[in-house]
Amino acid sequence: GKLRWRKETSSQFNNALPDYGVASSPVVDRGLLIINAGGNSGALMAYNAETGEEKWSWKADSPSYASPIVTDLGGTRQVITVSQQSIIGVAADSGALLWRIPYPATGPVTIPTPVLYQQTVICSGFGRGTTAFAITKRGNEWATEQAWYNPNVSMWMNTPVVSGDFLFGLSQKKRGQFVCLDARTGKEFWTS
Repeated sequence: GKLRWRKETSSQFNNALPDYGVASSPVVDRGLLIINAGGNSGALMAYNAETGEEKWSWKADSPSYASPIVTDLGGTRQVITVSQQSIIGVAADSGALLWRIPYPATGPVTIPTPVLYQQTVICSGFGRGTTAFAITKRGNEWATEQAWYNPNVSMWMNTPVVSGDFLFGLSQKKRGQFVCLDARTGKEFWTS
């Protein structure tokens, strides 16, 4: 329980906090602690998990409430998250931007963490439906395209879960509607 290190990022971003406080979870990958820091100004940042030394930061956009995820996609270890304006993929070892999809928040910020299904990144937000984006690498360039879109199911305060070819989540409809979508197509299997 002894404190090893501590970072106060609020002073780095003009004491910025998200409108409703901090909700994003950190993630640890291969010795890096990765966080979305700040509010209306901020950055996606990586620290040495043992020492707290900053390794990299991506400061082109402010964070949302979504937590970052780390995966091997297209043969590249990358951090994927949702900012206030985009869905982004950055190189896990350097923070270099690999790809970016415009995805401006429909409310103050986007809350659900993106989830992976094979080579697609599935995202949702308040009142915006659920969308899957195919992420592929062609030579040295990254390509992003919409794989499917379901306008009838919008996740708001939670992150859906992928199991096999099924996407389970809680929609904002009917004050909390449990849903199951086909992760391949976005088609609704059932709703509560």
